[in-house]
Amino acid sequence: MELWAVDFRPDLMLTHPPLLLPGAPVTVTLAFANVGNGIAQQILLTQTISPALVNATITHSGAAITPTQSVSGSWAVADLVPGEGGIITITGVISPAVITTTLLTAQAQITTSNFDAQPDNNRAQASLWLAAPLFSLNTTLAIIEGNTGTITITLDAPNPYAATHVEYATVAGTAVSNLDYLPISGTLTIPPGATQAPLTLVTLDDDLVEGAEQFMLLFTNPQGAWLAPELRATAVTILDNDAHPAPGYWLYLPLAMRAGS
Repeated sequence: MELWAVDFRPDLMLTHPPLLLPGAPVTVTLAFANVGNGIAQQILLTQTISPALVNATITHSGAAITPTQSVSGSWAVADLVPGEGGIITITGVISPAVITTTLLTAQAQITTSNFDAQPDNNRAQASLWLAAPLFSLNTTLAIIEGNTGTITITLDAPNPYAATHVEYATVAGTAVSNLDYLPISGTLTIPPGATQAPLTLVTLDDDLVEGAEQFMLLFTNPQGAWLAPELRATAVTILDNDAHPAPGYWLYLPLAMRAGS
């Protein structure tokens, strides 16, 4: 007596450019087929993809599939006769907000209500590592009072797929905002394909002899590149341009008063 059984062999493939950076396109291709000699019925196909893949679109060919409501990322597949199957293609991009080396994974599993001759081969997995560029910047800067200074934020490598961002803001220290320097805050952006962007700091002149003063420029919330904790603050020193009085002697003469006056 011949035993009628189904046998699934899903196959996952990840297609991507040579440089897997934030914003890079990635295609996940899932091919499945019934290679057994029996008809497969009540088929459920489930696929899980790393959240690092965003803006995904799904297309398919071959066997009809219907999204299910019970499990996210799963489809009910039409009955498959021996040799029949299909292909599901998911196209997306690596999240532009990724800031560290991240493992992108995709997993798939297919089940049926029929007897499966080899259930151990009903799963497939594919993975790859993606990397983010590194921010670098000077952690100290000196500006002569009344002048401007520039700090340049640099990437160790360009990213052709997405811009990188970092938020910045000045914080007063011994130097006082709007008296010794102009405060700034916002988001600095390095465009796709570029490797650096400048920030300009303006100091204010006065006539006071006060010595060197300092304020901080803080960087937070990097996106698309890694900013090491030790690089998230730049100490800005304002060098006084007012001369101290020259040393000397003061002569005080006594007042003389005429008698009877």
